[in-house]
Amino acid sequence: MKFEEIIAFLLPGNDPIQIVFGVSLLALICLTVVLVWVGARPSSWEKKWNGGTHDDTSDDLDVEHGSINDISAAVATTGEKMSDIMPGILLILGLLGTFLGLGIALNKASTILVEANAGGGMDSAMANLMGMMEGLGTKFKTSTWGICAFLLLKAWSAKNGYEERRLRWCVGKMKTAFETAREEQKKEREQAQQAVIDVLVRIDRSLLSQTEANGELFAQQLKLSERGNAGITSALEATRQAVEKLQEAVLPQIQTLNSIALEANKFQSESTALLHRHGEQNQRLLEDSQATRNALEQFVEANTRNLGAISQAASQMAEAAGDVGQSAGQLQSAINGFKVGVADVLGSLKQDLGKTIEMMGESFATNMTGMAATMTDATKGISTAVGDLSENVGRTMESVQQSNSESVAIQKNAQAEFLVTSETLNENVEGMTNLVNALCSDIKLGLKAVSNSGRHLSAVNARYQDVTEKAAQSAQAIEEMVAVLKAMQLSSPLQPAMDTVTDRVELISQSLRQINEQLPGLRATADDQRHLELHSALTQIVQQLASLEARADQYNVLALEA
Repeated sequence: MKFEEIIAFLLPGNDPIQIVFGVSLLALICLTVVLVWVGARPSSWEKKWNGGTHDDTSDDLDVEHGSINDISAAVATTGEKMSDIMPGILLILGLLGTFLGLGIALNKASTILVEANAGGGMDSAMANLMGMMEGLGTKFKTSTWGICAFLLLKAWSAKNGYEERRLRWCVGKMKTAFETAREEQKKEREQAQQAVIDVLVRIDRSLLSQTEANGELFAQQLKLSERGNAGITSALEATRQAVEKLQEAVLPQIQTLNSIALEANKFQSESTALLHRHGEQNQRLLEDSQATRNALEQFVEANTRNLGAISQAASQMAEAAGDVGQSAGQLQSAINGFKVGVADVLGSLKQDLGKTIEMMGESFATNMTGMAATMTDATKGISTAVGDLSENVGRTMESVQQSNSESVAIQKNAQAEFLVTSETLNENVEGMTNLVNALCSDIKLGLKAVSNSGRHLSAVNARYQDVTEKAAQSAQAIEEMVAVLKAMQLSSPLQPAMDTVTDRVELISQSLRQINEQLPGLRATADDQRHLELHSALTQIVQQLASLEARADQYNVLALEA
């Protein structure tokens, strides 16, 4: 194989297919070389980087869009892209020409063989086949051209080095972009640091001025706190003095109430003893009345027997006249003795009962008068003390409220200290309230003692009521006995003696009725007047103390709100 033969084989012949494919391959090679030569420049790459517009930066590429290879592929021009794919295209075109030539030659050989088989003659067929075989080698020229073009373009691309230059340009572009970004970040950091420094300087100045203002405010607050403490101290001192005055005014009244309760208990004991004595006297009266009734019954029986004897022994009356006179004299003596005994018993009973009732009335009136006077004085003293305490507390609370009102505008930023002061004032007011509540409890205990005394007096009145009922029953029994005796007077010769006994019994009955009438009046007087007056006075005192406590709570709430 000689070089001339190779050149002769590579040169195109007169075959149209060879000419067409040869010209096409040569034109594509030239076009690719020209486009790469013209387009593979930094200006073209810069244009692709900017998206074809220099003024609009919205479509520009960024270093963050991908790796350096991705960016290099993005800025590649059309010629560079054709240079990448053109060797393969040329190789395929050469193969296409070869396959077309082979296909045509095979079709022609098939036609020759068909004609030879049909009787066209073997000589002509062999001549045609020989002509076809002579041009069969030329069918592979296009493939050879394609392979040569592929190798040539690859060698030229490697020699030109446009990809390396484009990659280096992209590296420089990205480096420039990174440096620009670093510079911008550095400037931003410096600006941010400068802004922070400026802010810190302003904060320092503001803190300094605020510290000075807080120092002045704290000094003013300290002065106001001292003034408030002085006002509170004076208010507490006034409150303490008022409480001491209230204690001095209330304690004697409580002692007086205790002494009154003791006197009431003593009076109850005396009343109980008097009731026992009166019960014993009533018992003796009942026994004497029972004895009188028995004697009268015996007298009635004897009189009945005598009348029977007189009716049965009328014939013997003359003979027994002397005996009857003697019996009448003895009966008169017995009646006189009975009359004297009954008169003495009734007289002593009346005298003792009258003295007892008089003593009870005088003692009860004296005790109730003393209790009323004492409770009146106690009420006046407590009312005066409560009024003084109310005025002192009112003045104190008004002073505290005025001081708090003056210091509200300045103490808004120092509310914690003021709350502590308010809580201290609250504790003091609560202590005063507890003291007032204790005084209320003592007064309520006094009221309870007076109420107990009233209940004891009610019990005494109940006992008087029992005595009155027993006396009424005795009077009713005596009245029944008198009615029986009056019925017997029609047939009895002892009319004058029975009249005397009847008068005495009626006198005792009237006395008992008077006692029965006076006791309810005395009880009503004790329950309705003195006790009610005392209870109303003490109720007014308790109401004043309650209003004072409510007023203290109101001032306390106003202080807390301020």
